[in-house]
Amino acid sequence: MDRDVTQLSTITGEFRNPDMEAAFQADRLPESQRHARLLFLLSALLNALFLLSDWRFAGTPHFRVAVPPASLSRSGRWPACRSAVIW
Repeated sequence: MDRDVTQLSTITGEFRNPDMEAAFQADRLPESQRHARLLFLLSALLNALFLLSDWRFAGTPHFRVAVPPASLSRSGRWPACRSAVIW
């Protein structure tokens, strides 16, 4: 019985033929890397804009408390409940 080599797995969405899947991934690797770099750059820019926005608290009593946790929450290393940090 002849099997269709372009058949996709219903669970993973990958090609059932491992050689075809490897060729598919190798063919798209440069574009995937370019997209990842672009997303990283955009997220870094957005994080910098948010951090600059937080400088409006400069000179207020809670500046030292508000800015560092806010930047950590955007980087994913701190729980994202910013309102609990600003008293």
